[in-house]
Amino acid sequence: MEAKDEHICPKCASQELDRQLAIRRFTLAPGGEVPKHTNEIEHEQYVLAGEYTVGIGDEEYTVSAGDSLFIPANTVYWYRNEGDEEGAFICAVPTGDDEINLTEE
Repeated sequence: MEAKDEHICPKCASQELDRQLAIRRFTLAPGGEVPKHTNEIEHEQYVLAGEYTVGIGDEEYTVSAGDSLFIPANTVYWYRNEGDEEGAFICAVPTGDDEINLTEE
C-alpha cells in the first residue's frame, strides 16, 4: 500500500512484547493521505500530534493530539491530514497474519 507523504517507523519489535503486539509510529505531512483500505486484524491508535480527518466505515471523525481510535478488523478506513502541520500517531496491532486490501468503496 502506498500512502502520500506518510512515514512509518517501528517503535517496538514484537520480540520485546512476547510476539503478541506490534507498535508503529506514523507521520503524515500536511496534505498527506492514506487511501481507503482494510486490514484483517484490528488496530488501536493514539494521536500524538496534528489533526486528521479519519474515515472508519461510514463515519468521519476529526482527531487531534490525545485522541485514540479503534479500527475493527475488515473495516474500510482512511486518513487525510488537512492541517498545516505534520501529524503523528502510534498504531498498535496484534501480531499474526494480516492482509491489507485497498478498496474503491
